[in-house]
Amino acid sequence: MYKIRLYQVTFELKHHVSSDGDVGEGVDADLEHNSNDLAEDVSVLETVGDSVSSATNAEFTLDIEIVDDSNVMEMAGEFSDTLTLTYTDL
Repeated sequence: MYKIRLYQVTFELKHHVSSDGDVGEGVDADLEHNSNDLAEDVSVLETVGDSVSSATNAEFTLDIEIVDDSNVMEMAGEFSDTLTLTYTDL
């Protein structure tokens, strides 16, 4: 879980990355990142070894859940934040 602070309340964010399709030979998929990792850039796909010998044909899904067991978000009205996802061709 990753924690964000809004006013005087700290919220936890649960995240899950899933994929559907094929990851190419010479490419490693890392779908598991702990919360501390998310404070910095993380990679979902990385090359392994010297070359990639087949294409990746996959769809990735990022699910985010705001954990608000005390329903504080209802009192806050609206909430928005920005998540930046950057695609870089390997």
